[in-house]
Amino acid sequence: MPVVSALPLATDALERFSHAGGHVGWEEAAHQGGRTVFVRKSELWNAARCFSVAGAISVVGCGVSLAPDGSSGPRTTLGSSVVPDPTGPAFQEGPSNGAFDEAELVDVAEQSRLIQGRIAGSDDVDIYDLGFVSPGDRIIVTMSADLTLDGALALFDEDGAALLVNDNRNVYLGRREPFIDVVASRFSSSCYVAVSATPTLDDVGDYTLVASKQPDSPVSEGRSSTVLLVFSGGDDVRIGRRPAVDVQPFDAEGIHPSFADQTDQMVAELVAMVREDYEAYDINILSTSEGDRFDGSMSRVFFGTFDPGLLGVAEGVDEFDADQQQEAIIFTDTFAAFSQIEPTVLQMAQALANVTSHEIGHLLGLVHTRDTLGIMDITASLRGLTADQAFRASPLHETVFPIGDQDSIDLLLGTLGGDAELADLKRAASEERSKVIFDSAGLPDRSDFHLSTCGL
Repeated sequence: MPVVSALPLATDALERFSHAGGHVGWEEAAHQGGRTVFVRKSELWNAARCFSVAGAISVVGCGVSLAPDGSSGPRTTLGSSVVPDPTGPAFQEGPSNGAFDEAELVDVAEQSRLIQGRIAGSDDVDIYDLGFVSPGDRIIVTMSADLTLDGALALFDEDGAALLVNDNRNVYLGRREPFIDVVASRFSSSCYVAVSATPTLDDVGDYTLVASKQPDSPVSEGRSSTVLLVFSGGDDVRIGRRPAVDVQPFDAEGIHPSFADQTDQMVAELVAMVREDYEAYDINILSTSEGDRFDGSMSRVFFGTFDPGLLGVAEGVDEFDADQQQEAIIFTDTFAAFSQIEPTVLQMAQALANVTSHEIGHLLGLVHTRDTLGIMDITASLRGLTADQAFRASPLHETVFPIGDQDSIDLLLGTLGGDAELADLKRAASEERSKVIFDSAGLPDRSDFHLSTCGL
């Protein structure tokens, strides 16, 4: 993986991709059929997503973990999905279908259909409405395209919330064409499939989709998970294909001398904040600071050490938390950059907690959004990261897909299970906070330090 390059101070938060061989590196995970999900599959074996702070500091989730096979979880359909041969006439793209309210209806209730169209550049999105779906309906869409078009597919519900975003069927199996396989978990009056060029590419070309809807598939239930927060250090910690690193035990003084002797307080606050982020969901957040130990059946997040360009890194976007033994690192010494805004112990703990919950979110299948109040956001400033972020419905970042939203709350409930009533209360509280912030003060304070891009 190329070295992360130092970037100049940015006034706007932008997301870029690494390129190799003309292909874009991005989030990588096995595709599985199931409930509402988000996935971006990489064109690279070493996919990565990152956002940089003050030019040289980034929060990164690095999607480089190997995809689980069909035995890794009850929802896996990797390599086994079959689209019935289309029997109806091919549907030809109309002159205007670039918005949800312009989507062209394609009936796949009784038969698979061919859909043919053309992408005319990075700003072109074609949207088709596959019609009403019920719980247990399995939507499968394949795509073939001209060599000049590196395409992406996305599936959305009636509200424009993404069910899946995909630009590779499975890079590990040499299947680079876009592919969708989702089992609906709830009723939706419309199910939209959208086609675009892979974000950041200005590709042009013709495409053909084969779309089908198969009823009566099992609707998966959420599966509980456990994550251990490791403050005691670790040897030879390897995240995907990144070089192994020795993570020293966390010491708050590594962030700033003013935090000397405040490690225990910062850790306690951080752990409590992460647990609060996930309290509505069936996930157990453990901590070595409380005597918990790794037993081989859980994911781990390590805290400590320094990276010249990263605040954090995770193994990948793991759809449905299929692999429940993954790892991430929060490079706590790199948070020294926050000294420029003179944070308190609580503010520093909040920044660490936001990044921690963000990286755990990737391990649970969440992707990036554009919403400074949201945990999966990649546009907040340093000062913004010291404020409490929350899981919420947020617009997808444009480097994930040109349109649509990610409802992190619904995704986490589907992946983990949990207390839907509490999740709704937290959603309402986040929406109310958003109204207060934007009605009283306009945009949140972005200061002079912004999340920007890192070059991989």
